[in-house]
Amino acid sequence: YDPMEKNKRVEFSSPKACMNFINRLLMFSNVSIKESDNGAVATGSTPEGFRVTAVGTYAVSDEQGANKNIYQKSPYAVIRKHSSVPIPMEHLVGYNSLADDMAKFIQLCGKYKINLGFFGDLNSGKTTLLQSALDMTDDKIRKAVLERAPELKCRKLDAEGYQINDCTPMEYKDFNGTAPTYGNTLENLMATVLRLSPQIVVFGEILKDEEFSFVKQATSTMAVMFTGHSTSVAQACYKMT
Repeated sequence: YDPMEKNKRVEFSSPKACMNFINRLLMFSNVSIKESDNGAVATGSTPEGFRVTAVGTYAVSDEQGANKNIYQKSPYAVIRKHSSVPIPMEHLVGYNSLADDMAKFIQLCGKYKINLGFFGDLNSGKTTLLQSALDMTDDKIRKAVLERAPELKCRKLDAEGYQINDCTPMEYKDFNGTAPTYGNTLENLMATVLRLSPQIVVFGEILKDEEFSFVKQATSTMAVMFTGHSTSVAQACYKMT
């Protein structure tokens, strides 16, 4: 395999071989996917700073009703590295990634502290859009940012390197089995966030069903911005109920 050759296909002998390769990328973050996970999503990062998002083997159907055919879809992963310079919202409008009215609506959500969630499939631009939404919020609004792997750039610095906006980034980790009572779990960091009394809480990416409960918990006292993995509007609505 020549990494410099464009559009080069990498083929695996079986879904299991593909999953083994993906798990070797995820091992630096102490997470993995299994054949029995049925479409579970796992995220991690490599020592070089590349973000890895993987989906395990899962069952899909090509038709609805009694005659639908069920088949297994192989695991897959997206490997990416975000730009060091965030893309401004006006550039997203210029690229025709979203309409001007959509950009204005997103800006109003940040200004008036209205909950905002971006759902989509892997590599659909959710984090890019969330970053732009975060950049459009007023620097004086207190924000807390919770992420598995740091991707969002929430701190704004002046020419001398001093932070000029009220934003606190936090990183949490997934744990296999029982999570520790103390440490940087999402549950423990949420307790810390509540003490900070932010006006907006930003979740980098919500993957697990139990994590959505923290989003719902936060919406009772403050505004929330987040991204979630979904392949349809119906699936997104189901996760939020």
